[in-house]
Amino acid sequence: MSDFYENYLKVCQSAVDDEEVFRTLKSHCDYTLVLEHVTSPEGLDYYLTIKKEFPYLLQFMEKFATNDDTGNPRKYFYEEIGIEMSPTTLRYIKVLADLLNLFGRLDGMDIVEIGGGYGGQCKIICDFSEPKSYTLVDRHEVLLLNEKYLKRYGVRIRFLER
Repeated sequence: MSDFYENYLKVCQSAVDDEEVFRTLKSHCDYTLVLEHVTSPEGLDYYLTIKKEFPYLLQFMEKFATNDDTGNPRKYFYEEIGIEMSPTTLRYIKVLADLLNLFGRLDGMDIVEIGGGYGGQCKIICDFSEPKSYTLVDRHEVLLLNEKYLKRYGVRIRFLER
């Protein structure tokens, strides 16, 4: 296993064990090598695609933006949206839009996500939909982080360790 991935797992475990690390997780240098590295221009591109192709999601932007309340991510004020948001959260909203485009409503579906990060994609999906079940598959340290993060937002899911 590479050093940067081992460091990523250590940061995940530290965020579970230490509230200060958890509070700043999304800006931790060892974490951003793996996640939270979407640029501001990429975030704007995601937003413009959402606005053009999935405008019905715009009414949920404030709810989606709560994903940025935890972990101290890099956020930017996007004039087009009128709120400050992380580009990673905009990417998660775009992925939600893609899933809706491919599968229709996600309500009542069984969803499995491999590689859950901190749980941001799951949170965004659950902000909009009520899946029958949502299962995250990842390493033990990451699943513990998912559980801690998602519990803050009242999201209940299953965990499978790989």
